[in-house]
Amino acid sequence: MSVETTITRKIISVVEELRKKAHRGIPAVALVISDNGLGKSASLESISGMPYLIYIKADPNLLTPYALISEIARSGNIPRGHGFRATLGYILARAKREKQKTVLVIDEAKWVLRREKLAELLRLLMEQTKWNMVFLGNPDLLEYIQRVRGLGVRVDQILRVDGADYKEEDLIAIGRELGIKLRKDAIALLLSELREGTPMTQIVYALCEFGEGEEVGKEEIQEVLEIKNFVSGGSVS
Repeated sequence: MSVETTITRKIISVVEELRKKAHRGIPAVALVISDNGLGKSASLESISGMPYLIYIKADPNLLTPYALISEIARSGNIPRGHGFRATLGYILARAKREKQKTVLVIDEAKWVLRREKLAELLRLLMEQTKWNMVFLGNPDLLEYIQRVRGLGVRVDQILRVDGADYKEEDLIAIGRELGIKLRKDAIALLLSELREGTPMTQIVYALCEFGEGEEVGKEEIQEVLEIKNFVSGGSVS
C-alpha cells in the first residue's frame, strides 16, 4: 500500500534536510525512532524511488560487509562487481560523479549497527562517499548508534514518531486506497486506538476485512478490532 501519510511527510522532511547538508558538505546522521507496527517501513518503501535516495531494509541475514555493500548497490541500481572491492569501487565511482549527494536510508538499522564490521563499513562509506545517512528502528537504536565511533557523534536529528502523529486525512487516504469509505465515527475510533498504542499495521489488517465500496462505521470497526485483538491477546477501548 502506497499512501503518503503525515509520518511519510515527516520522514521526507528529514531526508531532504540531510540532502541539503550533504550538498553543503556537512556530514550528518538522522534517526527515526518508533515502536514496531507504526508504518515507518511502509512510509520509506513508498518514497524509495526518490532520486538520490538509496533505501535498504536490514535483517538478521545481513551478516557480512559484502552482503551489505551488495544490497546498497542493488537498491541504488549500481553495478555489482565480482567481490567486495569491485562492488565498493562502483559505489565510490557513482558517489564521485554525483552532482547532488545521495542519502542512504537503512531500515531496521540495528541489524547493521550491532555488528562491528558492518558499522565500521558504514562509517568508512560515509567518509568516502560524503553521503548522509538515516537510520530507522526501535528506541534501542539510540544505544547501538552511540557505540559506533564516527557515526554517533554525527547524529544531529532524531525524529520520534508514534500513533498520535496520524491525522484524520491519513485514515481517509488509507481507506480510499483500500477502496472503502470510513465514516466520521470510525475515524474517531481509529485515531483513539492509534493514540493508545494499537499498531497501524493491525488497523490496516482490520480494514482489509471490508469489501471494496463498503461504507464503514464505528460498530463495524469495533467488531473487527475486537476479533483481531482477541486473537493477538490485546484489548480494544
